[in-house]
Amino acid sequence: MYALVHKNQVIMKQEFWNSRMFTVCLDEDLGIKRRILLAEEDDVPLAIDEDTRILKYYEFKPVYNEKTEWLDGPIYEFVQDTVVASFNKRPLELSIAKDNLKKLLPQARYAREVKRHSVELLSGTQSFMVDREVRSLLAQKLMTIGESTVNWKFEHGWEQLGKAEIESILGQIDRQVQDAYDWEYAKSVEIDNCQTLEEIDGVQIHSPIKRMFGR
Repeated sequence: MYALVHKNQVIMKQEFWNSRMFTVCLDEDLGIKRRILLAEEDDVPLAIDEDTRILKYYEFKPVYNEKTEWLDGPIYEFVQDTVVASFNKRPLELSIAKDNLKKLLPQARYAREVKRHSVELLSGTQSFMVDREVRSLLAQKLMTIGESTVNWKFEHGWEQLGKAEIESILGQIDRQVQDAYDWEYAKSVEIDNCQTLEEIDGVQIHSPIKRMFGR
């Protein structure tokens, strides 16, 4: 990585050498008319003027617990014509930790809601992915099917579905969807009841396990 430094202040940093971006930054941010060349990467540390240089940049981030901690920084240190950025671990405020964890719940709940489902039919167990579009299509079929049947493709083959089968599938799906929302509500209450960061760290948000409808 590289850093553009002016009067011992890091103006910009780049993961890879981009001479054009350095040229633009020098002009627009510092008023310095100096074109940086692609080949000048080999000349780093590169002096632009007495106050301005391009230096190698190194960043060190400690391992931290995102549920309960945040990184304070970067703190820059200039060591032998390089910039070294470091960060310090700080505890999150309890309210922020709670809010951060709650933001993860809708996505985790949705994953439970639309995961691969197994449904019990008269012919046996069939599996398929049930997202909201599929549920809407099944609901529409239920309204229009009457006494006829429809061909529906599952993971292990085709099934002929009548009104009773579609009603059964939708009922099983409805229970699974409600289970997902009940899970999200219970986790939200669990987070609200946490009094310490240690308790926040103990809240588990796992990926949904595979289960059978009706079990």
